[in-house]
Amino acid sequence: MINKNDMNDINFDIAKHWLPVSEKQGSIEKDTLRIKVSGVNFHTKPEADSWGVFTGCIKPEPSNPYDSNAIGFYKSDGQLLGYVQKELQDYVNQFTKGRELDCIISVAPFVPKDKKVCNQAYATILKFFEDDIEYATEMINRVTEDVGHDTLVEMTHFENVLPSLDISHTKVEDIEEKDEVSNTIFRYDEFYKFPQSDKTGKKSYDTLTVRIEDADWYFSRKKWQAGVFSGYVDVVHLESLNKYGIFREDNTLVGCPDSFDFDDEIHEFSEGHRIYCIFQLVPHIDRDTSCIDIAGKAVLIKFFENEKNYAHKLFEDTRTRLVKNAIAGYKRFTDKKEELELCDIKVMLSWSFDTRRYTFGDNGTTYLDDNGKPQKPKSGCATPIATLVLCLSLCCLLYLVAVIG
Repeated sequence: MINKNDMNDINFDIAKHWLPVSEKQGSIEKDTLRIKVSGVNFHTKPEADSWGVFTGCIKPEPSNPYDSNAIGFYKSDGQLLGYVQKELQDYVNQFTKGRELDCIISVAPFVPKDKKVCNQAYATILKFFEDDIEYATEMINRVTEDVGHDTLVEMTHFENVLPSLDISHTKVEDIEEKDEVSNTIFRYDEFYKFPQSDKTGKKSYDTLTVRIEDADWYFSRKKWQAGVFSGYVDVVHLESLNKYGIFREDNTLVGCPDSFDFDDEIHEFSEGHRIYCIFQLVPHIDRDTSCIDIAGKAVLIKFFENEKNYAHKLFEDTRTRLVKNAIAGYKRFTDKKEELELCDIKVMLSWSFDTRRYTFGDNGTTYLDDNGKPQKPKSGCATPIATLVLCLSLCCLLYLVAVIG
């Protein structure tokens, strides 16, 4: 686990990588860059000693025998953690200008689909400027707090998932990092580019957030896991649905915005074009019915001509935020589910769950268990409903007799 005492180890020799004051943007968001560390599983083991928040640096490796453009991430003790992804080398070089700079690096465990414990790492690159110790200190404190919080969330999520793994039959090993490990893929080249003059530079204008109403109709019921995915928003051609829908990478429909009013807003935002988006799906227990449904949210992102770096920043910021929200939402779901089951309250799927895939039973009602399989309703649940219907019928009959009389 990560605790505040670990943060005392976050110390830098601020003057080691002084930069000219003329390069200072004056905003911590602009003078730092968060980037994924690729290949971390080749250089670290998925063990507790590897996990935590560390100081380090990023530096180019022109003599690297495999790639003269390689850019490595190192801990302060000299241990190599990984590299900048090849497709992002130009993006990072624009920020660093090929110089060695300080970093705060987070390494945390996660469990991909193959159930093998792996490491994931992110580095936040910092720029320190000549004689501006106050600004550097503020930057270190803020970034350390943010990175520490995110790492703690990742560790907590991992600890919650760990009991469900059969570690005795799970081989813990280094794996080659592949795109399949991540559900979110940055696809700048495949979507419409708005004119550069339309760029506002503000997330509140260059992105649009909508809730997904019908995500439970398309969500996989086999494993209750929160997820963040990349996809797109486009027109749907289904009867009695919204004009726009949220689609996965494989072109299957996830769901539609939770209000028809969003159709006009999406149309105005997208100007009728197919728009890239990142969306999250999180299981949720309805407060009134104690049934499971899916809470979905999508963030549409505008891409602009010759602004790939800006698009990638929006992508990283959005993905990071949604992952954090999804992990927190999944923890609330598991805690609530456990709380209800301890009180002998059966948690089942929402009555409307997956109605487009299942044909309901003879009586028009089918209850689904946690695995999405039809099951018979409990007799104890039917009796109160039948009694209520009988009482209402008697009341109506008595009322009619009184009126006629």
